[in-house]
Amino acid sequence: MAPRCLTVLVPIRPDEKDRLRDVLRAIGDDINGKHISAVNARPHIDFAHSRGIHFARFAILNDPDRGPGRTRLLFASVYDGELDAHLNELVAITSNMDAIWARCEGYKNASGSAEFIKAHAFAPEAYYIAFRGETAEAIKSAIAARRRVQELQDSGGAGALPAQLAVRTIGQAVVDALQRLIRAAPIVSDVVRAVALCGFANVYHLRRRRR
Repeated sequence: MAPRCLTVLVPIRPDEKDRLRDVLRAIGDDINGKHISAVNARPHIDFAHSRGIHFARFAILNDPDRGPGRTRLLFASVYDGELDAHLNELVAITSNMDAIWARCEGYKNASGSAEFIKAHAFAPEAYYIAFRGETAEAIKSAIAARRRVQELQDSGGAGALPAQLAVRTIGQAVVDALQRLIRAAPIVSDVVRAVALCGFANVYHLRRRRR
């Protein structure tokens, strides 16, 4: 199943824009939460440990329809699985939902935050997927395996690559190749059909003219 997209637009309460911007900037400047301590227990969203999020972004946008100086909050994400599971995970990895969403009109409390977000969601007309056939977990696993191989190579231990990792790496390459062949199958089928109907020479010359 291809990843899905969530797009949320919510009016921000008057005079809350600057406070909300400070909260979001602090989260964005420390995505991994390395600078959070008991003394500095600011709001944090643990995106790095999400199991299903490919991409997420907050932005504060102007809202001229509501009058001069009014703004609205945009939240966009690309995720694996069902929307309810995605929202439940978002709540779970956010240390303080109120610090963000309570600055928006109509928000009541953290217990109803998932339903609040869902109520302000819009169906996207289009969105970008970098790896259509891969889950966030599979991508993270592949990145981790590549880093382990790279570390071994950098340390001069490429020849001592663990057999299990080597087999996994080769196996993944085979799987990737098969997936590419499967995705290309309709194209190959169309080419074969065109050659059968029009002849190889005609198809070849048509292709040459289109370049």
